[in-house]
Amino acid sequence: MSVHVNDHAATDPPHPRCHEATLLTPPVWEHNSRIAVFALLPEPRRVGEVRRAVRELLVCWHVDDETRDTAAVVLSELATNAVVHATASTSISVRITLAADLTIEVRDGSSTLPHSRVQRSDLHETETETESGRGLALASALATRWGVTVHDRGGKSVWARLALPTTRHA
Repeated sequence: MSVHVNDHAATDPPHPRCHEATLLTPPVWEHNSRIAVFALLPEPRRVGEVRRAVRELLVCWHVDDETRDTAAVVLSELATNAVVHATASTSISVRITLAADLTIEVRDGSSTLPHSRVQRSDLHETETETESGRGLALASALATRWGVTVHDRGGKSVWARLALPTTRHA
């Protein structure tokens, strides 16, 4: 797994665990946003590694506990969908953007659009034994907005935006 980070908080004192977050590069501004991009191998166990690295990154960026927890769930669902439907040669990346909201974007090389087997309104009624089919419905329920962007050069990004608390320490 590799990561590229653009971070505008160069003057912020580092959080004690910031240096433990996996493969962070020096902070840089990009359009008044903090941006991190992770490369994700199409292997199920790699989703947990990226999720942990993103949680640590969000601690460094002073994102509140509730938003970090929600982001971890949404990231897991979107990344798992990409990994499950990927081929061995598929390139997958995870982009985290912190601006007015927190955007989680998972990009893969497939042009196949995702679809949910469970509707958002039926999420609470879905059998707990079902192992798949709830990811997009769950992301939709937790996010303020979500969608899919198809890229001209192939592939797509599935993204979700999470609202941030109105008072945030940055």
